[in-house]
Amino acid sequence: VRLTNGLRPTSSSAEAVACVECIVALLDEGNLDVVKSLSQLQAPLLQLVSSEVSPELRRSCVRAHVSSVTSIMTSVQGEAAQQAVESTLPGWLDAYAKLCEGHSSWSPSERIKSAF
Repeated sequence: VRLTNGLRPTSSSAEAVACVECIVALLDEGNLDVVKSLSQLQAPLLQLVSSEVSPELRRSCVRAHVSSVTSIMTSVQGEAAQQAVESTLPGWLDAYAKLCEGHSSWSPSERIKSAF
């Protein structure tokens, strides 16, 4: 999967979802160095989740964010971890709220899947 300009997919939605799911796996299974190196993807992931993409891709981006926050908070002690998470939290909370609301073009089943 080729990604340009951060994480904007240049291929199908399914390939973009697979790419983001790989990021989730690395965050879940990697050590602190891997988590730190992938932390720079939080801003592009936030841009992606905030754009007009499929509900499945949005859910994958949210899983990547949750995995990143979980890894940071369990691996890094003290104020550094808190600052790393807090700096991006407002944008992510807005993205979570929009994901729960859904998009007018989404079917009722897509809205339910996105909220849960």
